[in-house]
Amino acid sequence: MAQTKRAFFVGMIFLGSLMCASQAHAQMLGNDLLRKCTSGFNSVEQALCIGYLHGVVEGAMGIKAMEGRPQIFELPKGVDIIQVRDVVVKFLKKENAKDRQIGAVALIFKALTEAYPPKS
Repeated sequence: MAQTKRAFFVGMIFLGSLMCASQAHAQMLGNDLLRKCTSGFNSVEQALCIGYLHGVVEGAMGIKAMEGRPQIFELPKGVDIIQVRDVVVKFLKKENAKDRQIGAVALIFKALTEAYPPKS
């Protein structure tokens, strides 16, 4: 049963990442991200949320590693993508509702920088 749920979730993430890639021309805004991240657990929207967050986090880490840029945020060991989602949703809902019309990537960076500032 657990393997079935895991396979479904992985499939949804894959589907979500494909859909994100097909909509690459449109910038996701904070309102869009919040809507996706607060949809039902096994929904396509939730998969899009997780895939988007994963891409932003991995992209930030990759840029830092490849270009030697300063780290924007530092996720502690053991923080998974679901915890990242929870931090971003809390940030979008309570603390920064007035800014949700701007780009989701900037809002994700701000949320993660506040929650997990770089140690250096």
